Amino acid sequence: MRDQMTATGKENLTQKIYDDLLRRFLNNELLPGTVIDRKALAKEYSVSMSPVRDALQRLALEGFVETRSRSITIVKVIKKEDIYDMLTVREALESQVTRMICGERIRSEYDALMILARQVDEADAIMEYWRKDIAFHRQLVTMSGCKLLITMYNQIMNIGNFYQINNFFVNLDPESRDSHITLLQHLASDDKDESELAIRNHLKAGKIGFPQYIRK
Repeated sequence: MRDQMTATGKENLTQKIYDDLLRRFLNNELLPGTVIDRKALAKEYSVSMSPVRDALQRLALEGFVETRSRSITIVKVIKKEDIYDMLTVREALESQVTRMICGERIRSEYDALMILARQVDEADAIMEYWRKDIAFHRQLVTMSGCKLLITMYNQIMNIGNFYQINNFFVNLDPESRDSHITLLQHLASDDKDESELAIRNHLKAGKIGFPQYIRK
């Protein structure tokens, strides 16, 4: 019982450190190339090295940091391949979600989704557009009811936020943005192939704003 309680306590500490470091990444407090001092973190959080190491390992798996040696961890320097991979995984994930929820499920929540779609299409500033876009697509993923897909989507969009706040995406011309209202209309169809094609085309349209990061 004591071992179980000890393990739970360690997991809670790891989660706390993970959450706080993730917040720093998304608030632009930790920039690409920054060296992370593990001992300093352990002292800051008043913990042993173990939960710090576990939190950093989780962040490494999600693409925020990389370990250069047993003692050196740095905030990952973002490469165009990283952005390509993130966009590719997002497209694959949302394509599967679309096949799961198109048709009746979309129609059952159509009015609420339409409000979100309008908010995205009417957003002016790039960060406002990005956040509202994520909110719209997160709602679609949540409708799948698949916890693993939802977790994966949140991880993908967390790293996407990190890329965005570090100016790795250029400002998108409003005229080049694909309409979320039109997308929603397509997703209301019972035709799974048509709906999947619509989401793929929609996500690919979003890549136009940063072609310098996309593989030919």
